[in-house]
Amino acid sequence: MADSIKTLLIVVLLGAVVALVGVTSNGCSRSKTRQIDVSQGEYYSEDELLEMSDRKKSAYCQTLQGELTTTQEEFDGKTRELQETKDLTRALRAKIGPIEREVLQLESDIRSLNDLIEEVKALPKTYKVKDGDSLSYISSRPEIYNDIEKWWRIFEANQDKIDDPFYVFPDTTLVIPRDWPTD
Repeated sequence: MADSIKTLLIVVLLGAVVALVGVTSNGCSRSKTRQIDVSQGEYYSEDELLEMSDRKKSAYCQTLQGELTTTQEEFDGKTRELQETKDLTRALRAKIGPIEREVLQLESDIRSLNDLIEEVKALPKTYKVKDGDSLSYISSRPEIYNDIEKWWRIFEANQDKIDDPFYVFPDTTLVIPRDWPTD
């Protein structure tokens, strides 16, 4: 968008400069019969200007001055529009920066959580009781719950294998619940 505005401004300015150079270098003199449209970028040649009457030269000069004024107004308007667009772009960039940082942080958090989920999925779902083990000792192991207080989860999941929560037979394979506790 900015390139097309620049191109338009250059074309308009070149037309105005050509018109202005034509007026200042060629002056206004006798008339010729060819009709031109200054607003379309058409101008009289030096020879045509020399053949023009003073009245036609004056009218042509006024037309050129009008076109120059119109072109200058258009240029000023496009310059303002360009500045407004730049200001808007700056404002949007100011909004985008913090959001991009948030998105990057969230992506990092998601990766960390996915890694943690994979670690949890890799934890054992069963445990074979060894001589001297208790439910509290088993639940305190890092690969189980790393929390001595969660022994009751193991007991509840294995009531078909455990009669007394304070004594567990060696070589018993216990189920280790991996669902999230409700309390």
